[in-house]
Amino acid sequence: MSVAASGAGERVLRFFAAALGPVSVVIVAVVVQTVMHGLPPLVVALCVALGAGGVYWLHTRYLERRLPVELAPAGLPWFAGGVLGGIALIALVMFSLALLGAYHLQGPSPVPVDLAAAAAGALATAVVEEVLFRGYLFRWIAGWNAWAAIGITSLVFGFAHAANPHATPFSSAAIAAEAGLLLGAAFWLSGNLWFPIGIHLGWNFAEGTIFSTPVSGSAAPGLILGTLSGPVALTGGAFGLEASVVALGTCTTAGIVLLVACAVRHVTPVR
Repeated sequence: MSVAASGAGERVLRFFAAALGPVSVVIVAVVVQTVMHGLPPLVVALCVALGAGGVYWLHTRYLERRLPVELAPAGLPWFAGGVLGGIALIALVMFSLALLGAYHLQGPSPVPVDLAAAAAGALATAVVEEVLFRGYLFRWIAGWNAWAAIGITSLVFGFAHAANPHATPFSSAAIAAEAGLLLGAAFWLSGNLWFPIGIHLGWNFAEGTIFSTPVSGSAAPGLILGTLSGPVALTGGAFGLEASVVALGTCTTAGIVLLVACAVRHVTPVR
C-alpha cells in the first residue's frame, strides 16, 4: 500500500471516529426518551442529560485521547453564574417590553408547575445542544480559527431551529445572532461547557417556566401570567421572545461583550 493511500485511510478513520461522538449523543438522547417514555419527566430529562454528557466525556477521553477539561468539576461555578445570567437576560427583556407597553403582568398562574421537572427538561436540552454545537462543532472549527467557529456555529445553531413550530427566517437569524454568538462566546471565554449550558438552561427556564412565554415556538406553562401585545417584531409572536427585536438587541449585546473580553484577554479556545 502506498504512503498516500495509507494517509487517506487514516484520515477516513479519523473522520468516522470524530463523527461517532455527535452521532452517539443524538442516538442516546433519542433512545433514552423512547425507552423511558411514560416515566416521570424529571427522571427522563436527567437521564438524557447524564447520557449525553457521559457519551461526550467517553468519546473525548478515549477516542480523541485527551482529558475533557471543558467538563471538569472546577467549571461548576461558571454553571451557576450562567444560570443566573440566562434568567437575568430574559427578565431584562420582559422588563423592557413592559416599559414599551408590550408586556402586561397579570399575576401568578393558577396552574401548578413542576419546577424540578421543568428545570431538568431545560437542563437536558441545554446539555444536548451545547455538547453538539459548542463541545463538538465549535471546538473542531476553533482548531482552525476561533472567529470562524463563532460565525459558523452561530449560523448552524440558528437555522437548526428553522423546523420549530412557528419558526420564520427572521426567528432563525435572530437565534443565530442572539443565542449563537452569546453561547459560543461563553464557551470561548470560560474554556468550559458549564457556562453555556448554564446560560442556555436559565434562558429557557425563564422564558417558559417563569414567564409562561413560548420557548423557541413551543408553549410552556409557567409561574407568572402576562400578555404580550403589539407588533410581532416587538413581541416575537407565536415563536416567542427569541424572535423579538428586544431580545435580539439585548442578548446580542451580551454576546458581543463576551467576545470583546475574549479578544482583549487573548483567550485561547478549547480545541
